[in-house]
Amino acid sequence: MRYANLTAAIIISAVLPLFAFMQGHVIIPLMIPVIFLGNLALVLVCDKFWRKGVIIFAPVLKTITLYVLSRTLLNMLGLQNKVADAILLSMGWPQLITAILGIILAMQLEKRLTSVK
Repeated sequence: MRYANLTAAIIISAVLPLFAFMQGHVIIPLMIPVIFLGNLALVLVCDKFWRKGVIIFAPVLKTITLYVLSRTLLNMLGLQNKVADAILLSMGWPQLITAILGIILAMQLEKRLTSVK
């Protein structure tokens, strides 16, 4: 049983980087679409392959998407300093860990909601 639809998940994927920028967590505005695309990769894989190895594949795809697109953007902007290194670090393993934990939490929540019905 699904508790949210794909459209809502895509909208949330687009809005979250905007809020992160407004709160100062994202310092380069051009990173907003990069983060959206990473979120979108996670959402689309989870939607298509829920329960079929998604716990590893979706976070890995999100992390690769974020890292490669971030590196590309930073190179295009000519940023190769400590700020660029910090951005690349934040688009790497922390994204992988939080995506895995998010999927585990979603699966546990789904079990709880299903058992209540």
